[in-house]
Amino acid sequence: MRAVRHRIRGLWVAALGAATLAAAPALADHDPSHAFSGNFTYTTQDDARPGTISLRAVDAAAAEGVFTAMGALPGAIPYGGCAPTAADRPRSQYYVGRYHAGSGEEGRIAGCVAPGGSFLFGWYRSDAQAQPNVAWGISFSTSFGSFAAPGEANPERRMELRFAGHFPDDGAGAATLPPIETTPEYQTFLGLNDPDRRGYRAWVRHMMERYLLQMRSYYGIKSMDKVPGETRFGKHSDLWLLSGNDLFELLGLSIPPNTLATRGNVFARTTRAEADLRKAIERSRGNLLPGDVVVLALMEVGQARYPLAVLTAHNLLKQVALTGREAIRTADDLYALSDKSAYARALPGILATLRAQNRVLTKLQSLRRNPDAPNARDKIGPWYHAFAILTMGALRGANEAKAIVAGEHTAKWLGLFQGEGGLNREKRNLDICWSVLTGHRVLERLDRTYTITPYPAALPVLCYPLLPK
Repeated sequence: MRAVRHRIRGLWVAALGAATLAAAPALADHDPSHAFSGNFTYTTQDDARPGTISLRAVDAAAAEGVFTAMGALPGAIPYGGCAPTAADRPRSQYYVGRYHAGSGEEGRIAGCVAPGGSFLFGWYRSDAQAQPNVAWGISFSTSFGSFAAPGEANPERRMELRFAGHFPDDGAGAATLPPIETTPEYQTFLGLNDPDRRGYRAWVRHMMERYLLQMRSYYGIKSMDKVPGETRFGKHSDLWLLSGNDLFELLGLSIPPNTLATRGNVFARTTRAEADLRKAIERSRGNLLPGDVVVLALMEVGQARYPLAVLTAHNLLKQVALTGREAIRTADDLYALSDKSAYARALPGILATLRAQNRVLTKLQSLRRNPDAPNARDKIGPWYHAFAILTMGALRGANEAKAIVAGEHTAKWLGLFQGEGGLNREKRNLDICWSVLTGHRVLERLDRTYTITPYPAALPVLCYPLLPK
C-alpha cells in the first residue's frame, strides 16, 4: 500500500465534512452478506508483491473506537461513502482489521459499507506512519479493489483482491460457516463420492481370492509366536474373554489404539510400524484392496510376519476411523449450539484432522456396494472390521474370528452395542465372509494355532450368496 499512499492521502478528510457518528446495535447474527469478513490477498498495479488484508465485521460503536484510535477526526469518519443520511448509518456494515503489504509494511484498516452496497470506504494507517488517515476503497463485487484520487491524471489505481478464507470470530457468522456435512473433507471421509460397485458379489469373491493369492505368493511369509510384551495368561495375553484383556479392549471397544498403547496394551503398541504403514499407503498409487495393505504392512513390520502385519493394519485403520469420527462428532455438537463462535474456532482444526485421515482413505477402494446409500455412509468401517477379523484369525484361529463376528452383530441386532450404529446387513455379511476366509488353508498355515482343518480350498464361496448381486 505504500506505493499509492502519496497519491491519495487525505482524500475523504476534505470531502466528507463533519458527519456525526450514530451508534448501531451490535451485530448478533452475521450472514454471507458481510462480504468483507475474512482474509484476502492482493497485488497492486504499482507493486506485484502479494499482500494480505484481514477484516472482521463489528458494530458502529466498535468501528468508531478504531477510527478514533487511528487518529481520524470526527468530521472525517467516512459516512459520506457508506451512509449519506443518518437513517442509513445503523444499517451500514463496519469492518476493522489489519493489512500486511508485500513490501513488509503493516498497519490498521477500518471502513464501512452502505446498506446493500459493494464498496468499502475508509482508511488504512501504517504502524510506522505518524500521519493518521489515508483514504481507500475496495469494490468486492467485481473482485477488484481500487484507489481513487480526483484530479489525478490517472484517477484510479487498481488492485486485485482475492478472498482467501474466513477466520474464527471474523463476524461472518454461522451462515458462512458450513455444517461439517457439506464440506469436501466430510464427504471424502465417508466415501460418499466413491463409485458404485456393479456386480458386487462377484467383486467381493475376486477381492478375497486375490487376498489368498497375495498371501500364498508373498516370499518368506510366516506366522509368529508372540507379540512383544505378550504373556501366556492374564491381561496381556490373547485370552480375549478375560475381563480387562488387552486383545478384547483393542478389538471390541471403541477406544483409539494410541490411547490403549499409552495404557500399556501390548497389542496396541505397533506405533512405529503403523507410522511406516501410513506413509507407505499415502505414497502408493492408491486403489488399494485389503491384500495390498497387508503386503505393504509385511514390508514395513519386517520378517514377513503375517499376524503382526494384519494387527498393524488393524491398528492404523481403527485409529483413522475413530479419529475422523470423533472430529465429526465434535463438529456436530458445536454446530448445534446457538452461539457458533466455538464452532468457528474449531472448524479449521477439525477439517485439518479429516484431511490427515483422508490421505489414507483416498488410497483405499470402497468396500461398499453403493457408498452414498443412507445405510452405507461409512467407508472406513468395513476396512477396520475386516482387519479386526483377520487379526483375531491370525492370533486365535478361524473359530474365534467367527465368534467375534457373531457376537458383535448379534449385540447390534439386540440393540446392545452403544459405541456404533445398529445392525448393518451389508457390513455384517461382508464380515461373515472375512471370518469364513480365515478358515482357508492358506491363512490357517499363517495363524498361531498351527492347526489345519480339512476344509476345502473353496470354502469362502459359502458366504457369497449372503451378499447382494
